[in-house]
Amino acid sequence: MVPNFTLSFLDLIESELQRASNGLSSSHYLHNVRSGIANIVDLIQYDDEIADAADHLIRMAAGYINRHAAIAATADDPEARADADRFRGALAALGRFRAALERARPNSRVHTLGLA
Repeated sequence: MVPNFTLSFLDLIESELQRASNGLSSSHYLHNVRSGIANIVDLIQYDDEIADAADHLIRMAAGYINRHAAIAATADDPEARADADRFRGALAALGRFRAALERARPNSRVHTLGLA
């Protein structure tokens, strides 16, 4: 089960991807995705699988958000399909990250902050 203290960060990440997909453009989306991931990673014990999934999610989200913002206004059919594929890839990376978090163990900060 994914730790409860990570759920709001996961929701933030997903909502930022959704906002970008709705044609809204903001430099804050990628920043918010990275911040959500960083906050989660800062609250759990290090795990290679989780770290790999987090890195993959950052790469996929950046690839989607940066590219989507650049082409949104001028997308033709092939580019729109490629953009949709990047979006699905970013959502799949989020799913992989969420699945990896099922093995997450809270670190001492979680207890100190009263999150567990």
